[in-house]
Amino acid sequence: MESKGIKETEELALELVAFANASVEAMADGKLSLSDLPKFVGPLTGLPGALSGITEVPAEMADLDSAEFKELASKISEKLNVAHGEHAAAITEASVDVGVALLKLVSAIKASKAA
Repeated sequence: MESKGIKETEELALELVAFANASVEAMADGKLSLSDLPKFVGPLTGLPGALSGITEVPAEMADLDSAEFKELASKISEKLNVAHGEHAAAITEASVDVGVALLKLVSAIKASKAA
């Protein structure tokens, strides 16, 4: 069986990580203000492209092997400038979980609007 790859999972995970990182940076002083908005511009502009392939994520995740997980964790580590290891793995797992949850949310909203 041919591997599905991780293209869509990677795009979504990297954008979600970028958004989460912007949130962490914006809230570093304990509050969110208008001066923090520029931190979110990049993640928000990249999100539509990442969402365009969100329906492929569950199939890619079902087919995910350890080499693909390590590749994804490596790219996330580079994006956040964090060391590879358990933190990168935890961030990677969380980003994928959020991606799957986001797919469920988007699907539920689409279904409610179609009804």
